[in-house]
Amino acid sequence: MNKTLTGIVLLVCSTAVASIASELYVDQIGSTLDLTITQTGDGNTIGTSIDSVSLTGDSMTFDITQYGNDNTISAVISGNTYTGTWIFNGDTNIVDLTCDETAGTNCETVTLDITTNGSTNTFNIYIGETADSQGLAATFIVDGDNNVIATTVDGANVTIDVTIDSSGEASGNTLTLAVTGDGAIGTTGHDVKLDHTGGNGTIAITQSGNSENNVINMTTDGNDANITINQSN
Repeated sequence: MNKTLTGIVLLVCSTAVASIASELYVDQIGSTLDLTITQTGDGNTIGTSIDSVSLTGDSMTFDITQYGNDNTISAVISGNTYTGTWIFNGDTNIVDLTCDETAGTNCETVTLDITTNGSTNTFNIYIGETADSQGLAATFIVDGDNNVIATTVDGANVTIDVTIDSSGEASGNTLTLAVTGDGAIGTTGHDVKLDHTGGNGTIAITQSGNSENNVINMTTDGNDANITINQSN
């Protein structure tokens, strides 16, 4: 059964337009979910660390767009196939996403695109936390200063493309990326591409599993970068 929650979410967003912080909590079980959330304003909440948005089922599409500052998102996804496009415009937003936190329900195929335009945002992304993901294709586009992106992935076939762009000499963006997991020889393996622009950047990338299939392609432009790369099989 197809399930669309867009209409419900738009009702919640009407309070945000009036500059009143809105709160949204979703606990959903079922396949073929199509969920779109749009929030405008400051101080909005989509789940919390105590009461996260919980989505369980196969073939899910979960998209979020937020305009404003000091917004919070906490979501837990359990299902085989997940596709998400998350767009943020604003400062001091916090995002926590976990895909597959329970054994036996893998995020086998995940496609995730996150774009942020703003500063001092924090993104904590965990994919394949309990049982490894078979396939992840993720894109992160970050435009701003002092953003923190922390991503942990356990997967066999992982492709991650990160673009961090800031013209400031002391932009201070931080990327921590850990990719683990084994796949059969000849599979995609772990492919990380990073394009970093800006000063005072801190980058830490760890890859492990099937060393012949681990690839990091990194370009950085800016002063005082602190970069650490660890690869192992």
